[in-house]
Amino acid sequence: MKKRILTFLLIYVYFIFLFLFAKILFLFYRIDIYSSAGLDGWCAILWHGLSMDLSAAGYLSVFPGILILASFFLKKNNIITLSANVYFLFICLFLAILIVADAALFGYWGTRLDRTVFIYMDNMKDVFASISSMEIVLGIAGMSLCFLLTFVGYRRLIFTEIRKFNPLKGSMLPAMAFLLLLGTLFIPIRGGITTSTMNTGHAYFSSNANYNQAAVNTFFNFGYSLMKLTHFSTQFHYFPDTETEAVLQQLSDRNQLADSIPQLLTMQRPNILLFVLESFGATVIEPLGGVKDVTPNMKAFAADGILFSQFYANSFRTDRGLVSILSGYPAQAMTSIMKYPNKTQSLPSIPKTLIDNGYNCELFYGGDIDFAGMRS
Repeated sequence: MKKRILTFLLIYVYFIFLFLFAKILFLFYRIDIYSSAGLDGWCAILWHGLSMDLSAAGYLSVFPGILILASFFLKKNNIITLSANVYFLFICLFLAILIVADAALFGYWGTRLDRTVFIYMDNMKDVFASISSMEIVLGIAGMSLCFLLTFVGYRRLIFTEIRKFNPLKGSMLPAMAFLLLLGTLFIPIRGGITTSTMNTGHAYFSSNANYNQAAVNTFFNFGYSLMKLTHFSTQFHYFPDTETEAVLQQLSDRNQLADSIPQLLTMQRPNILLFVLESFGATVIEPLGGVKDVTPNMKAFAADGILFSQFYANSFRTDRGLVSILSGYPAQAMTSIMKYPNKTQSLPSIPKTLIDNGYNCELFYGGDIDFAGMRS
């Protein structure tokens, strides 16, 4: 029983150190980007990405944990050892390819490897056309070396313990205890016991997008993107393309609108405070026909400022409405772009525009900052 528990913990810790090694390897490979971060920056990257490493290690430890649980009841251990070898052979090979390809492609894409790679599977000739023969050779060599290191590490550290498992008499009670231990993987996989669950934005901590990208666990990021594999372009396509383009062009034609925008402010560089209220509507704002004297301050603001009486909510969820408010991005019916940090960081936004114009921006949020990718 004790040997099985220690082996299970060893597997979990092995994956954690494997991901930390992969992250350090990524930082060294992209030293041209991360040399300026210094030791403090590297430590911050490793620390803020650790929770995602714990989650990814939890996912990968589930199947070995099930194998160990099965060993409580099997008289012969050869099925367990064979299954463990096949599993780790596949995982080590997959991680080796993922780690090396991720580091190599980051310089071209600027984001960590995700399901986007499948878009180019039908046109591999063009993909390899932009990669030199030397890069291909070094990539294959790097993948081979990474695979050998990880698989040999498994054979030396983990497999030697698994092959020592002996049948247990009266194994039902120990098996139940081990099942409870296996169930604790739910906590790191989920990302803790708070309201929010683990997402790629959980690792974001810096205003420097490259630092945030380095903190992301590449295995978790790849798997998370596969879970979001939805072809949004085929949804809600109501109008012909020509009509859609005409409407969008009218909305985005700034040249026509430039002379019609009135000057609303009495100063050139005001201090700007943007309040975003949850579950707040016109039904409680008196000037908009709402209940009288419920929001006296709002009534005062409306009298002293500019009141938009035809301004409607863009969505029914916080994560969609916020992107609409800050970036002018229309809410999507079946998903939220906030859950795709690689996309949200490329959107235009009020804070980015203010910063570009010399403003200092601060965000104060009263909820769980990791909910629905809020941190990113």
